[in-house]
Amino acid sequence: MANADTQDLRPPCLSTILTDDNILQPNPEQLEEATKKCREYWYRLTGAAIRHHRDGVPPEWTDPRHMLWRAPAIRGPLRKFPSGTSKRKTLSAKAFSTWRLNDGGADCEVSEKERKVKAILHLGIQAPPTCTFTGDSFRQWIGTTGEAKDAPNYLGILALGWSYILSARLVEIQGKGAVISYTNSKAIQCDEAESGSVPDVIVDIGNANADVARWWSAILARGGGWKAIIEKNKDGEFLAPWSISIDEKHSFGVKWQGNDPLPDAAPLSSDRAFEVLAEFSLLHNLGSQFLVAFAAALTFPTHKHHKTEVRLPLPTQTGQKSSTATSGSVPSQWAMVKEHLPNYISLSCCPELIMSTLCGMFWEPDVPCNLVSPWLHPILSEVRDAETIAAKPGSYHEILGIICGFRRPQICSLWLGAVISGLTPKILRLVERGKPPLNLLAFPWTGCPQTFMDTPGSGPYVHGDASGDKVERADVWRLLHVLPLEEDDYGYHNRPTTPWAPFGKTKKEYCSLNVYCHLGCQRHHLEYQHWNWKLDDGSVIEDPGLANTSSANAPVPPLPEESLPEIPQKPVDQKASQDASQDIFGWFVNGGEGSPPEALYKDAWIKIRKGDEDNDEMDLDEREIATDSAPKKKKKQRVNQLELDEWLDTLSDG
Repeated sequence: MANADTQDLRPPCLSTILTDDNILQPNPEQLEEATKKCREYWYRLTGAAIRHHRDGVPPEWTDPRHMLWRAPAIRGPLRKFPSGTSKRKTLSAKAFSTWRLNDGGADCEVSEKERKVKAILHLGIQAPPTCTFTGDSFRQWIGTTGEAKDAPNYLGILALGWSYILSARLVEIQGKGAVISYTNSKAIQCDEAESGSVPDVIVDIGNANADVARWWSAILARGGGWKAIIEKNKDGEFLAPWSISIDEKHSFGVKWQGNDPLPDAAPLSSDRAFEVLAEFSLLHNLGSQFLVAFAAALTFPTHKHHKTEVRLPLPTQTGQKSSTATSGSVPSQWAMVKEHLPNYISLSCCPELIMSTLCGMFWEPDVPCNLVSPWLHPILSEVRDAETIAAKPGSYHEILGIICGFRRPQICSLWLGAVISGLTPKILRLVERGKPPLNLLAFPWTGCPQTFMDTPGSGPYVHGDASGDKVERADVWRLLHVLPLEEDDYGYHNRPTTPWAPFGKTKKEYCSLNVYCHLGCQRHHLEYQHWNWKLDDGSVIEDPGLANTSSANAPVPPLPEESLPEIPQKPVDQKASQDASQDIFGWFVNGGEGSPPEALYKDAWIKIRKGDEDNDEMDLDEREIATDSAPKKKKKQRVNQLELDEWLDTLSDG
């Protein structure tokens, strides 16, 4: 058993293990060295996470404000349209993002300085996902550092309340036909004096008036006790994307002082519902549960998008109620969430962005495509079987949520929320194949890079080398994407569908003409400028987002000292490396460049399969994303370096 020291833990730089730019598949010694370094890193992180699992996480990790960087605030009423298949229609809103090419002030001619990218937000669904209270993770909330541990676990109850608040806020913003109402389904009204059968879970809401009790009765009702309709048209009703249907396995009762008959009251506004939920949290001393339950509710549309069940932890009812709880005592962090609800709504209405962000926790810039397997293997295949983790159902996912605090503190609250809602198995299945889903907006909206294409790299493009001038392949890939394209050349308009960078360097004479001409420039990269909302009246609103600097600077605590658990080691399967390599080099070859005269392009890993064996396991929308491609470029003729230099001289003479 080893001890983790308290120094900062940096991920290993695996690219330095590779010594030959023309050999794609690592040899056994390189694979063993990479696996050893990755085990050391992930094992130590696991030990640190176990310590926080016992003592509580830093309070900053539960604060959702860090996930807001340039996320825009949703406007309304938006121009909406049904999308998807006939059996799976979604109400969407068209919008687009604006990007600008930063050429570092280079004195070169680049005609296309601005690029607009179309996007959609999912604002409505026709059938809500099922919500159960059978979740294994966080059945007992671990709390934050210094927080009392004797509060009841009401994470699931709070998430249901937040789903209503988000839905009501969207209804209020959209207006023009959007409406929220209660249904006939209600939770059981409990009376202490009443004998006989009782609900599985009784929720005490304290001293509440009848309107508040009616709201709680709707929130905890089987099926659905409320309905938020964003639009009704010839395709039917489209409900707010946080709508859920509580299954029949558990029944809930509402208990309050007075127990007056429930009135036929108007549904609470989003502001009033927030006050009620905050007062309930203060009443039961729920503390950080209020914020992480909000993050869990943000993942509900992603569950619907990936056809997964929302699985929340069943409430536990230990602890004492507070004697006083007023809206005036709401913590400022909670009030800030309400203030920025429109920004969170925009994030949550992009399930592709949410999934890309969550999967991005495992991406590392210094892990090349051919070493993805040894990088992912320890955390995905070995840590889950550690004795202290395997013994408790759900704890592996809890540990992953805490590890996110060390790797991506900006989105730790979102990861904890995903664990609470039961989304983790889907995340892991997408990550383990080496090509998780990517979303262009994930980095600018959250501040967390998802892929090597999100970063411009550093230093000069051309590296002096004993065998001649060479260029990082990752930089060639970046330039192919960001440089302007001819009207009929779209092969590199879309970014690669895998986040892992191609390994090694290539000779600069192997670069296409448009790339070669810019190798002497300062680095070029596309910078996000703003989001553009298309309103129902035809107008367009530019939204630069919050520009929240706290996102990029979310604090990371020192690595605590902790004994590492005994973790069984297993052999590494290189399939993820093979798939990632195949995807990233396939993007280059199929985009129009073809295969340069380098030995690695004859490697079996780069041969493009006619079919994808993962397709049967992919969701419809994932398959559309994975296979989305513009018309292919015509194969370009590579130029002799001497001829190219002579051609460039003629330009300078002119």
